[in-house]
Amino acid sequence: MPKSKNGPPPPPVPTLVNSQDERAARAKLAAGFSFVSDKGLKVSLSVGRAEMLAMKRADRLITLLNKHREIRARAA
Repeated sequence: MPKSKNGPPPPPVPTLVNSQDERAARAKLAAGFSFVSDKGLKVSLSVGRAEMLAMKRADRLITLLNKHREIRARAA
């Protein structure tokens, strides 16, 4: 008796192309967190470290903005 074709499809077989695509995607993401330091060295950040630095920068900008608003309020 032939098998029914209505069953669930077989699970995808991992291939070398998939792992190459994943490595390329990770390399592209890592390139976004890479920069050249003042000394000419290439520096790469992890995603977590980049998020932490972005949050610190945002906090500094908010503090600076509040100081400017306070100065303008005193002058007015």
